[in-house]
Amino acid sequence: MSGTDQRLRHVLAGLSFPARRWEVIAEAEHYGPDAHTRRELRALPEARFDSFAALLWALERAQARARAA
Repeated sequence: MSGTDQRLRHVLAGLSFPARRWEVIAEAEHYGPDAHTRRELRALPEARFDSFAALLWALERAQARARAA
């Protein structure tokens, strides 16, 4: 399990899937994410995530786009 995976599982432990972007961010904010996690989640596209794996995939794609820019 990667560091990102562990960190997100911790702050999103109460989240039920499917979940929309705003629900992901709201759940994380309820927990109180660190600045890095907050920045990562805010980079997610407006979408509905069917699973935690789909959320991680979208997050990886968002990070790749940010690196390419």
